[in-house]
Amino acid sequence: MLIVEDESFVRGTVTSALRFHEYDVVASVGSTAEAFEAFRLHLPDVVLLDLDLGAGPTGADIALGMRRVRPEVGIVFLTSFEDPRLLDSRLTDMPERCAYVVKQSLEDTAFLAAAIDGCDEGGQVPRVNLTVSQAETLRLLAAGLSNDEIARLRVVKVSAVEKTIRRIAETLHLGQVERTNQRVALAREYYRMAGFGRGTS
Repeated sequence: MLIVEDESFVRGTVTSALRFHEYDVVASVGSTAEAFEAFRLHLPDVVLLDLDLGAGPTGADIALGMRRVRPEVGIVFLTSFEDPRLLDSRLTDMPERCAYVVKQSLEDTAFLAAAIDGCDEGGQVPRVNLTVSQAETLRLLAAGLSNDEIARLRVVKVSAVEKTIRRIAETLHLGQVERTNQRVALAREYYRMAGFGRGTS
């Protein structure tokens, strides 16, 4: 098994836990370049990938590249994002036959071990109740962009952005929040779904 996780503490913890469960972890790395180098060297049976590896390719991009070299490799995503589209709206089609584990839902390492053992069977990639357009708009709003900036980036009218934000608020049951506080509430909800700011409301 190859582990690809950019946070050193998480990487070390997961590596130790999986070795405790008697998995043969051949390498544990934190960057895209290291991931492909270790993959070519060891040709692992399973790769455990964080979806968000910072600037550059996502874990999904890396998985697709590895599958081109070794189509049978098992893929397990271990991520804080409840929906991959919250990281990148282009992640609508995830690699086939992969397991998707949300870090916040992990009860113990046995749960992760079960996901690894069943990764060849694939699984359902979780989706929050938002369209691709809504997920992208919410991500940009949470990043602090104004409606004008979101409209320019998405090549739509400002009125379309405002309408999308209203629909997001209704879908997430935040429609009754005062307008001045609605953006804050939406940003908090985004960060909750992205695995940050747990315990906020």
